[in-house]
Amino acid sequence: MVRGATMSASVTNRHFVQLLALSALWGSSFLFIRIASPVLGPLVLAEARVLLACAVLLLALKLSGIRLQRAWWPELALIGTMSVALPFVLYAWAGLHIPAGYSALLNTSAVLFGALSSAWLGEDRITKRKLLGCALGFLGVALVVRLGPVALTPTVVWAALACVGGAACYGMATPLMK
Repeated sequence: MVRGATMSASVTNRHFVQLLALSALWGSSFLFIRIASPVLGPLVLAEARVLLACAVLLLALKLSGIRLQRAWWPELALIGTMSVALPFVLYAWAGLHIPAGYSALLNTSAVLFGALSSAWLGEDRITKRKLLGCALGFLGVALVVRLGPVALTPTVVWAALACVGGAACYGMATPLMK
């Protein structure tokens, strides 16, 4: 019994560490976007990120022995556009105009868009509890990010809407990938 409990705890600890690492990697991307967008421009930055992602995925396919099928291209193009290309461009453009913390906070709305998309596609039901969970998650990120004062200009509003659009793309692409 003790050995099983130890293995379970080590698996849980490993998953927790993996979650922390993924969170740090994901969250730091907004900082790097904020730094690189003014230097490279939003389109070049998004294109570089897409090309890097393609190279990594093609390498993973090669190493796993999976051959890319021509019949997959239409679905891959839709999913790639919704989950990678369009959000990368939107966040890179927003990175020119708002702090990284705002982008990170607005990105959390992807969960809400994912829940709405899953319900719309018949994959899941929306409940009050799920909506409350999304709201609490958004609030939690807002508390962690510690947003500072930013003048509410039309450009800032458009940048925030670009982030919400990117989050909506992430959220809508999730049930499509499933």
